[in-house]
Amino acid sequence: MSREITAALLAGGRSTRMGRDKASLSLGGSPVLASLVTRLMPLCVGGVIVVKRSDQELPELPEACRVEEDVFEDCGALGGLHAALARAETPWVFAAACDMPLLSSDLVAWMRDYSLVDQQVIIPVRDGFLEPLHALYSVDCLEPVELALRSGRRRMDSWLDSVRVERIEENNWREVHPSGDSFRNVNRPADLERVVKAIATR
Repeated sequence: MSREITAALLAGGRSTRMGRDKASLSLGGSPVLASLVTRLMPLCVGGVIVVKRSDQELPELPEACRVEEDVFEDCGALGGLHAALARAETPWVFAAACDMPLLSSDLVAWMRDYSLVDQQVIIPVRDGFLEPLHALYSVDCLEPVELALRSGRRRMDSWLDSVRVERIEENNWREVHPSGDSFRNVNRPADLERVVKAIATR
């Protein structure tokens, strides 16, 4: 049995290193955010939520997705996760950044069905580090996330010691997704150039 999930694309970052709003990035003439919505929609019983800042203008998105605003403003990705958990209509949320143009729907589907045990977070490990912006969160995490935010903790991993976490070790997920490209994000213009080159060499 698969988990019933909602996908949340966190688009409310300030994009200071990119120099422009990453929610409006395009790749090969195709808007990245809209492409991610389309890619994730078939996997998600609860659809796709795009979480944004209250003052943020988003590019045109598929009609089927929902747009929600941060409750905790200027709290980074953790604030976006909080908003998604608060608005999701399914028991689980798959949270990802909006700047991951090579996000693999096959890997997300595999994660959705991974280790159906009594955990609250399902999170991959890459190069020895957790990948909290490519992870599954039970809506039970809403309270500990809110407690972290109210206490001034904004790191995505600052609250994980208060919940049950299932780590997906790298040797496991690489059997499904050898390249690891799904985790690649674009914080700077040079990162986007590298993604374009990676696609060109496929």
